[in-house]
Formats: sequence, structure tokens, C-alpha cells
Amino acid sequence: MKKTFTRLVIVSTFLTAMASHAFAQSADSTKVPEWQKRLTIAQSMATSEQQALPAQFNITFPKDKGASFLVNIGVNYQFTSLKASSLWAFTGEYHRNSMTDSAQNNLQLGLHGYLFLGDSKNGHSSYFLIIDPKYSWDGVAKTNSAETNILFMPKWTMDPFNIGKKSQWGATTFYLSLYGGTQVQQVFPSDTTTPKGFKLRPLVKGNASFSFNRHNPHNKGYDDTNPLLTIFADYDQRKTIVNTTHDGENFTHTLNTGVNYFITTSPFTVSVGASFLEGADVFSGLKAQQYFLVSLNIGFSAKN
Repeated sequence: MKKTFTRLVIVSTFLTAMASHAFAQSADSTKVPEWQKRLTIAQSMATSEQQALPAQFNITFPKDKGASFLVNIGVNYQFTSLKASSLWAFTGEYHRNSMTDSAQNNLQLGLHGYLFLGDSKNGHSSYFLIIDPKYSWDGVAKTNSAETNILFMPKWTMDPFNIGKKSQWGATTFYLSLYGGTQVQQVFPSDTTTPKGFKLRPLVKGNASFSFNRHNPHNKGYDDTNPLLTIFADYDQRKTIVNTTHDGENFTHTLNTGVNYFITTSPFTVSVGASFLEGADVFSGLKAQQYFLVSLNIGFSAKN
């Protein structure tokens, strides 16, 4: 618990320092510094939808027990040109949950690539590849891994709504995205009792969100980058077709759904949210479980 608390303090200190510096910069000039445009703080960095969800924080202090807490946070810093069609970034994620019987304690460090593959001739569709090679440490399973997602993502302009792009309907915005690909993982044990080996998991993933936006006083319309309330659902499922660790892993899925009420959205995102999670995710050290959560959510993005 002492080591975990130390990590939480380090992360909190980093975010506080970053926030103070960002506010100081913003107070001096209306122009957003380029380093802020390259920085994103969110719940996870796996996909653009998860980067849009602010980091989650929840802590309880029972009278006769030690503190229990949940942290889901990711930091992304883009090092390629902001105008490039293919983007690369340094990423780090930390996922910790001591509030349920199935504890989670996972740290990830690596790269995130968002690669443009091409457009259709009519210009109504475009295609992208997401690859995120990284190192992953699981403090519960006592394993270290080299792993990556390899995901194919289409963007289609359609009627009545788009896929992979926002669909604006008056004061509301609907978003739907679809992914297909695979997860690759090489597990290295940190002691002689934990399994080691190679895993390959084809997966499919879908994300949907519906937002009620705030009014924009400058153009008398509604701003899709400034939501008041967002309802979201994220689902993915995986099938382990190669597993030389022989740990029994086969089919897994993750459902994460909920609602966020936004207090502010730019450049810092602050919201109060209620969410429900069911399933497992080996990449983030999440064992099979389900729970309902009310949390304070904080994020940062100056891209809009």
C-alpha cells in the first residue's frame, strides 16, 4: 500500500504542476502554447474515444480500514507534426483499483501511432491503423509484458449519421466508431512461479456516445467541443487463439458505460460521472469483475 500511495502522490504532483504551468501560460496570452496542443491527459490512450474521456479518481476512507481508491489515468505527448496525417506520441498509463476484491495495479509506458492509410475515390471514407507498442507492468500478477494493439479503423461519411466522425444534430452530437484488429503480448515473469509466453488475441471494438452541447454565444449555435452532458458506451471482445503461457485465458470482453456531467471542458476537462464496468482486460491488468462507480474526472486537451 505504501508503494502504491507513493505512485499516486507522484502522479498527482505531476498533474498539479502541469495544471499550474498551463494556467499561468493561459493567463499571459490567449494563444495556446504548442506544447499544450501536444499534451493530452485522459482516462486511457488506446483509442481517440478513450482519450476523450477524462481521467477517473475515487477514494474512500473507511473508519476501521485503510483507504481504498481507484485511478484510471493516461498521459499522451505528441512528438510528430500537429498537422501530419500520421501521428506518433509518447504515452503512459496507470490503472489502480483497490476498491473491489479483484485488485488492479498496472503501469504502461510506450508509443502510440495513428497512421493514415488512404481515402476512397469519392472522398466519403478514409482508413486508419492504430499501433501502440509498450511495456506493461502488472503489480498483482507479478508480470512484465511487451504488448501492442494493432487496430484498423474506418471513417465513413453516411446518412443519417457518420462512423468514426461526429454527427451534429442541433444541440446534440452523436458519435459511433468501429475497430477490428488484434492484440499481441509477450509475457515475461518477474519470478519463477508466474507463467511466461506469447499471446495473440483478435478483437472487435465499438464505441458510441451522445452529447448535449452548450450554447456558443459567439455564433449563436451549439459547440460540439463543449458538452454539458455525455452518455457513452464502449464494448470490446477478444478471443485468445495463441497462448503459450497455458494460463487458461480464452474469451474476454469489457463493457464500460456511463454518463458524465461536465463542469468545464477547455483546456481542462472537469466532470462528475457515474459509470458501470463489467468484464476483464488483460492489457490493463483488469480481472473479470463488475462494479458501479461515481467519480471525479479530470482531463486536459488544448487541441480544440
